[in-house]
Amino acid sequence: YEIVGELTDVEVPVASLARIPAPDGIALRRADPDDEHDVVVRRAVYDRWAVAQNGALTRQGPQHRPLGREAPDDWDTVTLAFDTAGEPVGYAAWRRTDGYQGGTATVTVHELIALTGAAAAALWRLFGGFASVAGTVALRTSGADPTRLVLPAAPWRPVRQWPYGLRLLDVVGAFRARGAAPIDATLPFRVIGDGLDGTYRLTASGGALSCEPAAADGPAFTGRGLALAYAGVQSCANLRFVGLLSGPDTDDARWDALLGGGFAIRNYF
Repeated sequence: YEIVGELTDVEVPVASLARIPAPDGIALRRADPDDEHDVVVRRAVYDRWAVAQNGALTRQGPQHRPLGREAPDDWDTVTLAFDTAGEPVGYAAWRRTDGYQGGTATVTVHELIALTGAAAAALWRLFGGFASVAGTVALRTSGADPTRLVLPAAPWRPVRQWPYGLRLLDVVGAFRARGAAPIDATLPFRVIGDGLDGTYRLTASGGALSCEPAAADGPAFTGRGLALAYAGVQSCANLRFVGLLSGPDTDDARWDALLGGGFAIRNYF
């Protein structure tokens, strides 16, 4: 396995959030935990976010908690964000610690997902309203969280991180299941070491990938290097610098364009 990302707890001062201007066209309301429609709305927002990421789970299937009972950590409140057309564009799942200890109490945000900049601003600004009773927002996030881009010049201090590892156990199956940039390319490659030795041909067309064993004379990834490239978190140049990719470099730019995009998770196991 190779580390391709992390789950991170960050702290942001509540006082700085109160300076965020109220965005136009966003309405916030608390979700009703007993209203199945509100649960479906939150799930739909998450699904739209997750499908655009490398790494996020689907939160579907037999191992997932039933609809309406999937919230971890006993979330006290879920706040939904809607645009002017009434479409859901974000949510925050959060909990405030007991007491009224301005400057020391914490608002814990288990998850903040926004599909627009205005929704992100509105949700962050919501927590600015706790400035008189809390000093810090603690957010659980991952990767280069785009909701940070709407914050004022405020500290974003990571306080705890959990590394997340990835390994391709089935090279052909993994690539066939992965989306990619909508470019056309045929890329021969090899995998050496880590019990994954083989030669393959990767074909990309219209955002879909196919992969099959084939005689190939292309670049050679180690198992760790292939995991990093697959996750989209390291360029081919960087993999070469640390000895995880060797051989011809004529296709390096195509690999980077096809698989790049960063890595973000919200579930950790």
